[in-house]
Amino acid sequence: MTSEQILTFKESFPEAQEGVLLKNQTSIKIGGPATLLIEVSKKDDLEKVLEYCLKNGLKYFILGWGRNVVFSDTGFDGVVIRPVFKSITLQEDNQLVAETGVTLSEIIAFAHRHKLTGMENLAGIPSSLGGAIFGNAGAFGSTMCDFVTEVEVLEVKDKSIQDQVLSNKDFCFGYRDSKAKTEAKQIILAATLKLKKGDLKEAKERMKEVLLHRKESHPLDLPNAGCVFKNPEGESAGKLIEEAGLKGTQIGGLQVSEKHGNFIVNTGAGSFDDYKKLTSRIKTKVQEIYGVELEEENIVVE
Repeated sequence: MTSEQILTFKESFPEAQEGVLLKNQTSIKIGGPATLLIEVSKKDDLEKVLEYCLKNGLKYFILGWGRNVVFSDTGFDGVVIRPVFKSITLQEDNQLVAETGVTLSEIIAFAHRHKLTGMENLAGIPSSLGGAIFGNAGAFGSTMCDFVTEVEVLEVKDKSIQDQVLSNKDFCFGYRDSKAKTEAKQIILAATLKLKKGDLKEAKERMKEVLLHRKESHPLDLPNAGCVFKNPEGESAGKLIEEAGLKGTQIGGLQVSEKHGNFIVNTGAGSFDDYKKLTSRIKTKVQEIYGVELEEENIVVE
């Protein structure tokens, strides 16, 4: 962006910040400055920012909690938009409507307060609802698409946007995938989730088990971007990486976790170049040994 474009944008949106380091906005702590970063607390504000970017030909990126996202050290030459609207309302028939900025932990807590259960296997996933739906997050046999009945989105078409409500089927969920991720034209605003009445004590015990498993098997003490690779059909990416002898492999400041092979941790000074080299080494080694091509789950923004 030119200095004139930055100045003009800030005249329209004075709350926008310049030069915010994206490594401080992502869980793996990698990434250079965003030319502009703006938080939007209402759907109408998001529409205004998007319309401005489309009209003026500005690049934009929608950022939630920054999990499963890795930015280049050169940063992002455009507008990073963070939706932070996060209301939750209870509906009839054991349903709730949550906005994109609500975290999964907040949704589960809200559900339990209303004696609704079902999402306990997703406890501890550090994601906003929007991010979790975008990548169809899942764990222990449960995925977001199991609970979503409808998704409200802004669909970008050429230089215009349209508010739409898509059914679960029309949102085209796949393994760690969705229409929003594949087409990059849908921006998630909110979703209707269908839960169930259940034994609350049992549900809370299950949640404790899930959180304990995460603590014991995931490297929660070091910055990371979650699972790096999708599981190949019938296989575990983490197991393949571990059996290939890659646990502990380090390039620069990044290392394949000693706890879990499908996590790359930042030991303190990891760079984007380190990330690219380490993921390339992992993919090459697994391909050579097992003939399996690993596919990255993370969104890499260069």
